[in-house]
Amino acid sequence: MQTKKWRPAASVMRRLIERPQQFQFFQAVRLIDLLLKRREHARQVTLEQVIRCKNSISLRFPPSQIETMSVEASAPLDTDAALRRTLEDGQLQRIHLTPAFMGLLGVSGVLPYCYTDAIAAQIHLDRNESGRAFLDSFTHRSLTLFYRAWEKFHVEYRRDGEGKDGLLPLQLALAGAGPRLPVAHRPAPPAGPIPDEVLAHYAGLLRHRPVSAAVMTKVLNEYFGLPLRLEQFAGTWETLRPDERACLAKSSCQLGMNINLGPRYWRRDLCVRLWLGPLTRAQFNHFLPDGAGAQALRAMLALFAVPPIRFEVHLILRASDITPIVLDFRARLGRGAVLGGPATRDQGMSRYAIQF
Repeated sequence: MQTKKWRPAASVMRRLIERPQQFQFFQAVRLIDLLLKRREHARQVTLEQVIRCKNSISLRFPPSQIETMSVEASAPLDTDAALRRTLEDGQLQRIHLTPAFMGLLGVSGVLPYCYTDAIAAQIHLDRNESGRAFLDSFTHRSLTLFYRAWEKFHVEYRRDGEGKDGLLPLQLALAGAGPRLPVAHRPAPPAGPIPDEVLAHYAGLLRHRPVSAAVMTKVLNEYFGLPLRLEQFAGTWETLRPDERACLAKSSCQLGMNINLGPRYWRRDLCVRLWLGPLTRAQFNHFLPDGAGAQALRAMLALFAVPPIRFEVHLILRASDITPIVLDFRARLGRGAVLGGPATRDQGMSRYAIQF
């Protein structure tokens, strides 16, 4: 049986021209605005010069926000290629848009219905559109200002013709990433750059200080997509500076106050353990100290801005991926190879420290 011939999918702009009723008003105007910004020739033309908003003269219930839409061009627009060529050559003259939800005339207009009846009779009987054109000048201005006001206060739709997001710099400002600097000149985290979209996604959580263990677990678990557990107050040895050590008859000699025996002391609040796993062999190698996963983990931990904290990362390798050690260049003790027979449970002996 011969296969069915499928027509190529039409572009969004062609769908807007052929079936404008399927689009909302702000959506349609924004598509036209983005299309003008993407074309070199059309960047000098403002949206107000291309779009012409007209009044509706229909008293029927509006099924959609857009009643009709027509395009004036000096070349036919029968294909997508012809549409692109018309835009690039500057042959697009005017786009007439008739909204059904706002205006002076029509069922949603602010004027009494007798004005709509009079204008409609003038158009259909006398073939005279001067009255409608006069009112269209006011409607066009009000609708374009209405769209600009909507665009101003909907920052999530601020995207220019080159695809740059206008909301992203604002979110980066909340994350403390310096939005006024270009990406190339922005200071990166100690272990490598983090995509701007990641910083923007977690901007709200990163603003809260101090960062809780639940927030850190949620962010790391969601970003890496791996089982992760965080253990607080794991404890670590803190080395004393020479001027902090006890010296008889000199300093730090008050019993029960500041005297310490030895060059270091145990602190519970300076170490956090991160348990990653169980991991497959590929995931385990990815998060080894010299792997890309460890660099990404270090960069993500730098976002939480907790410099005194020492992170102790424990990698848990699942039992099915543990191989007995053999004498070759691939075997690294403590990096996935263990002494003994086949493992019957997951191993979490591989660990390393991350400190800023």
